[in-house]
Amino acid sequence: MRALDQRLRAVAPALVDETPLPTGNPATDAGEVLEALVASVQRRPESSRVWLLLAALTAGLPPADAVRRARRRLELLAARDAVVWLMNDAASVMTSSDAAAEVELVTDRPVVDVHFTAGNDLSTGIQRVVRRLLPRWAPDHDIRMVRWDDDRAFRGLTQREQRRVMGEDHAGGATGGQRRVIPWQVPVLLLEVPVAEHGVRLAGLAEFSPNTVALIGYDCIPAVSAELVTEPDREKFAEYLELVKYVDVVGAISASAAAEFDGFVSALPAQGLVGPRVVTCGLPTDGTIAGGDVVVPPPVPEVICVGTVDRRKNQIALVEAAEHLWREGLEFQLRLVGPSHGQTEEMAQLANTLNGVGRRIYLDREVSDSILDAVYRTARMVVFPTLHEGFGLPVAEALSYGVPVVTSDFGSTREIAEGNGALLVDPQDVYALADAMRRLLTDDDLHAELVQQARSRVTRTWDDYAAELWEVLVP
Repeated sequence: MRALDQRLRAVAPALVDETPLPTGNPATDAGEVLEALVASVQRRPESSRVWLLLAALTAGLPPADAVRRARRRLELLAARDAVVWLMNDAASVMTSSDAAAEVELVTDRPVVDVHFTAGNDLSTGIQRVVRRLLPRWAPDHDIRMVRWDDDRAFRGLTQREQRRVMGEDHAGGATGGQRRVIPWQVPVLLLEVPVAEHGVRLAGLAEFSPNTVALIGYDCIPAVSAELVTEPDREKFAEYLELVKYVDVVGAISASAAAEFDGFVSALPAQGLVGPRVVTCGLPTDGTIAGGDVVVPPPVPEVICVGTVDRRKNQIALVEAAEHLWREGLEFQLRLVGPSHGQTEEMAQLANTLNGVGRRIYLDREVSDSILDAVYRTARMVVFPTLHEGFGLPVAEALSYGVPVVTSDFGSTREIAEGNGALLVDPQDVYALADAMRRLLTDDDLHAELVQQARSRVTRTWDDYAAELWEVLVP
């Protein structure tokens, strides 16, 4: 009851003119404040006020259906009956660990959701974007970074989590005790693709709260190229699009990604919805990574592919192209850098088979800035034969190191690679892949020409991107 009283008093300034004074009895205090809040919301039963009342009562961000149901009850019931109904509806919270949660109403700064990056050391494309944005935003903007607590609500970051999202050493630091965060009339920025459990509550926040909600739009691959992803991923993305319907702004990472989101938004008027404003805010094309350690060159030219091993990234075709060249007698080694997803066992078996006949093929599952810096600095080329991409960060990073690239001749990879030090191919044509790789392995003049193109191209930096994205996402 003491925690409930704290939560209700935290949101009271946004809902009532005067909050009842505390008596020292937690049950009495919580009851009096709840009655005052309910009476005020019943006089002005806007959905945003119902949303805030439920957020305080349940110590979580309420989903849309809960807001609709509660609003109907508050409009129909007498004040005391409404209080009883709300308490009964929240009974499951009152008997769980959530009952002791306290909250903070954030009204003075943007709230930035970095849940996955804060909780993991993985360094896939989205995490690398987050870890390059936050160190640039934090010194210039007063922001509140948050992650999810029990999949119900935002909470502040521990010291360790904050260092992790800032790309700093994350050993040690405080591990708990953060209050849950309820944003109110502030920008809420979503830098990652939320999981389904979070997406449902974020959709309620975007639809009913007075916050502006903006997100980075990475791609619509599970909808546009459904055959390239798993059934669970398609289902998760359908739930993600339910959130996209109600956000205010999508900052798309490429013109190709913007076209995909625009296509989705164009269909929303059929549901009576306007949808978000979609703005192209391309990721940086200058993608060098902090490094600097001494790197030992490989014994033979090295071909690198950076990215999660799955069907969409198309590494199996790359390995097949490499085998054609090995059979021709070309000397080189192939290194696949990135975690496995949908083709873990198949790729591992293929690599073992090829290793058994003397092929130099290596699978690096650990990805970090130091590893990426090392492989880019020693690579003869980077091959990125993706079948569908929102941007293609490894392409931009490789070109920033002056490493020639072989990549797909369409979409976002063509946007950033054409004429900038790359050979563009049909990624499903194994022979075209092999031919491009052969040329870069054997033709030193062509290799040098592409290196020069890569080093002389016009680029935009992470500083440019961070500044532009802030202007797009924060009104």
